[in-house]
Order: sequence, then structure tokens, then C-alpha cells
Amino acid sequence: MNLLSVKEILNLLIVFVVVVFLSIIGIISKIKEVKEDKPIEIIEYSGELNINFTGRIAYKDYKNFILKSSLKRPLNLFFIGIMIIIISGFLLNENPETNQSNSIFIIPLILCGIFLYTPILTLTQAKKIYKINKIFQEQLNYSLNNESIRIKGDEIDTTQKWTRYYKIKETKEFFILYQDKIVANFLDKKLFTDDELIEFRKFIQSLDVIRE
Repeated sequence: MNLLSVKEILNLLIVFVVVVFLSIIGIISKIKEVKEDKPIEIIEYSGELNINFTGRIAYKDYKNFILKSSLKRPLNLFFIGIMIIIISGFLLNENPETNQSNSIFIIPLILCGIFLYTPILTLTQAKKIYKINKIFQEQLNYSLNNESIRIKGDEIDTTQKWTRYYKIKETKEFFILYQDKIVANFLDKKLFTDDELIEFRKFIQSLDVIRE
């Protein structure tokens, strides 16, 4: 009976850990899908919403949000997991007499490619979108009432009813109002007063939208 070598055991262990990690990510994604399919609890809002503020979305805040969202995507995590398996297999099964010198250069390059390519690509795209999107380039006046939200600037003047949105997500920096999976409006939470934040959160509970 042949026993597994230490390298083979380590290889199997790494594969097992990565597979379990990716399985957990898949389960979390499915849980999110189930939550989105659940009936939305609506809490009646009896107040009169009247929130007005002026400001501009800072590139730093927008960039950080896009980067965090990108790194949490299951596809990116799956890619990283597969690359870790490939690298570990290459490293553990390497013949030290023939490939040792090559690994000194190849492995660091692959590792750098994994952990730098996705963030760099994401940041490049985020900067491009920020520069070409007029809504990020000027001071905007925001007016929120029970029926709609109005965003007005020198070159922009748009009013959207709350029924136009299907999802509202709150992050550390923003309220993100999704019209669909691609188009969204960002409300910078720094522009709200503390009381307005509380009031707006109450109002969101009265809307027939997915909440995150």
C-alpha cells in the first residue's frame, strides 16, 4: 500500500480548503438570491419627507465602493481560488533539480498578477466612468419628498419617482438607488444631517423595493 507523500497531502489540503471556501461563497450568493425573492416587508410612513442638500460625489468614496464591490464578486473570488490551486500544484510538485531557479521568478509574478490585475482593472474602469459621467462632475442639488427624488445641476435636471427604483442599498458612504442592475443613483450620506438619515431610513421601509 502506497502512502501519500507530504507534498501530495499538502496539495490535497489546499484544494480542499479552496473548494470549501468557494462553496461558502456560492452558498452566500444563493442566500442573497433567496432574500431578494422573499416578500418585501413594507412599513407605512406617515411623515412628510422633505430633505434637501447640495454636494458632489467624491472620487475617493466612489472608487472605494467600486473596489470593495468588485472584490466581493463570486466570479473574482472563484478566479483567485483556481489560481491558488494552480500555483500550489506547481510549487509542491516542482522538481528541485530542474525548476527551482524558474520558480523564483515565475511564482512571484503569478501571485502579483492575481492580486494586482483585478484591482487595477477595476480602478481603471472606475476612474473612466467617474470622468465621463456628468453627474459626478458638478455640484448637484438633491430634493427628496414622498413622491420622488430630484437631482439638479448646471447640465442635469432629472426627477425620478420612487417606484422607478427596484433596490436600495446602504453602504458606509452611500445610499445607492438602483433603477436596474446597471443604472443607479448615489446619495452621499455625508450630505445628510443625522436626523435626515434617520428619517430617510424610515421612509425607505415604506417603499416596495429590495433593501440591502
